[in-house]
Formats: sequence, structure tokens, C-alpha cells
Amino acid sequence: MTRYVWNGGVGSYTDPAQWADGVVPLWDEGSTVVITGGTATLQDVEPNDMTVEIGGRTYSATPTLVLDNAALGPGLDVRVTGTAPVSRNDFVAADVVVQGYDTNYGTMEATYDPSTAKSGVLSFTIQPYSQLNNEGTISADSAISAATGSSAALLNFESGEYPTTAVLNNDGQINILDDSTASITTATIGTGVITLARTTGADTNTYPELYFSGGQVAASQSVALEAGQLTLNQNLRAPQSFEGVISEWSPAARVFLPGQTATSLQFTQTTATQGDLVVSSDNGGVPYAYDLKVAGQHTTDQFSFQLQPGGPQGAIPSTYVSISA
Repeated sequence: MTRYVWNGGVGSYTDPAQWADGVVPLWDEGSTVVITGGTATLQDVEPNDMTVEIGGRTYSATPTLVLDNAALGPGLDVRVTGTAPVSRNDFVAADVVVQGYDTNYGTMEATYDPSTAKSGVLSFTIQPYSQLNNEGTISADSAISAATGSSAALLNFESGEYPTTAVLNNDGQINILDDSTASITTATIGTGVITLARTTGADTNTYPELYFSGGQVAASQSVALEAGQLTLNQNLRAPQSFEGVISEWSPAARVFLPGQTATSLQFTQTTATQGDLVVSSDNGGVPYAYDLKVAGQHTTDQFSFQLQPGGPQGAIPSTYVSISA
């Protein structure tokens, strides 16, 4: 079990000169790779069977892992955690830049450590015309309630452009657990599942949140809404961007529609396993009908909505949609 330490420079992951001991870690079961600064570029390689601890102490020195037509093997565990070797304030952060066509077969996770009140922040920047394929598991996990007011883990998938040409292809599992938060601004495709849930033993006040904003979400993608809040930011003058299926929707969770003033809702069972929940709204004279695909068998009277009043500067209200048992 060897500990490999990146020297904090900028360069190729496969360059021995960038490693403290001059050895490139690619396949070494049970060993640990530590990256606390600089930029390591993985190009046309697939490291496997190791734990990668990555995290930095300042925003200007946040370590970056660049994936350039690379893959992360099924035995690789990439961790950004509040107990990383160095930390800053309430956060330990790491950036992953996706260039070309890159695949995660392993586990990538940002975690919150209640013993140190530190949060892990894992941010993916997917470049234009690039694609991150998730065949494994990507998670934000606070582990225990952050009831003391400390932040939980954060997970971001960003494109930096609108309309976006960056793609998150999730054929695996993305987990937003307990008090953690995730934001997705890229296009989202694939047949995987994004789960919002409380873990066993977590405080009932924990509240996972997922924000979709900007990119199209394909009908093949499922969001298991077991707890917390799913926020769907929608340009009311553009075609609906969220086409995914909401599954496992529980009374402990809700859907938030910013800027939409709901006037009515109607559920129609379209198949034996799925139906359409149409939320009609009148947004300052701009009528809109948001069609939420909901898994399971339901009736209209199981759903309800609540308006959030507009702000002091004349912002129109928003809408929360909930389901009963």
C-alpha cells in the first residue's frame, strides 16, 4: 500500500517528474494518490484500483484533474472530503475539467465531515462539444445532518455556455444525499438514475437539493425524488427543457418551479407505470403548461401546489408542487 503525492505542478499525470517519488500511479491496488494543488492531465489513460484524495485549501489553488479522452477505472475511488490533508474555511474543493469523450467507471464522491464541519465540493466543467459518461457512481454525501448550520457536500456539473453543447451522459448512478446540493447546467442524457434521498440514520431535517438550469434533460433520465427538492429553472418562452421521469416521489420531497404562478394541475395516467402531471400557470400574462412525467399510478387529488410570493421588486411568484401519500 503506497502513498503517491502529486508535487503541485501543472503537467501530465503520466510524467514521473510530477510525482514526489518519481513514480506514476496507474494500477496499484490498495494504494492512495494525493493531489492538493496544481493541475494533473489524464490523456488517453485509465488509472484503476486506487483511492484518489483530491482537495485544495484556497479558491486560487484548487487542484484540477483534467480528463482528456481518458477513463477512470471501475476500481478507482476519487474523493473530495472535509478530512482531506489540507482545507480552507468550511470547504475542501476540487475541479474536474472534461475535454473530449471521457468516462467514469468508478466512484467519485464529495463528502461532508461533521467532526471538522468541512464540506467537500466537486465541480465538473464540461467543455463545449465534450461529454462526460458516467457508468459508475458520482455522489454528494453529507453523511450526517448539518443541523448545526454547517454546509454539506456540493456537486456541480457546469458548461459555462448557453445554449450548451456540453453533455453529461449518466448511464450509472448520481446520488445527492442528506443535506447535499447538486447543480446541473449541461445537457443530461442517458438511462441512469439521479437520486435525492436521506441515508439511514440521517436527521429528518436533512434536505438534499438538485438544480437543473439551462440544458435539456432527456426523457430517458430518471430522478428518484425520495426526499428534498428538485428545482427546474425554465425559460417560459422556450420549449420545456426537463423531459426526465420523476420516480419514487415521496411526501418528503417537492418540485420547485421558479417564476411560475400555478393556477391548476391535472394528472393523466398514460401507461400502467407512468403518467403526466400538467402544471398550468399564468406568469404575468404568459401562460405556460409544465408537463412533469411521473412514474407510478396516481390521481390528480394526490398532488397539490403552493405559491411562493413574489419579491419586493415585483418578481412574479414561484410554485412548489407536492405529492401526498
